Amino acid sequence: MLLSPRVKEANWHPRQQKFYKGFMSEQEKVKLDEVDRMALEVAKANKKTALANAEKALAQNETSELAYKYIVLQIYMKYGLNEKDAISESGDILKGGAVVKDQ
Repeated sequence: MLLSPRVKEANWHPRQQKFYKGFMSEQEKVKLDEVDRMALEVAKANKKTALANAEKALAQNETSELAYKYIVLQIYMKYGLNEKDAISESGDILKGGAVVKDQ
């Protein structure tokens, strides 16, 4: 059982005080090897890189979604369509064929 340093030592049992002080002295003596420290730094850098790549992919997805919506808007304007009309996957214009969602 590890004791949080936030707990006042006055409330600890003497065995707990001895254990905690012994644990801290051991903890201060132990250091990571240089190789392990570098491996940890590389892992942190890889994590940051993966996060940056995910954010970039999300931004690219949003950009392509906006470009798609802009093209659809241009087509609707060019052919005089409104919200009741639809365009099929094959490119046919269906006047009054849009599925209207209830809000």
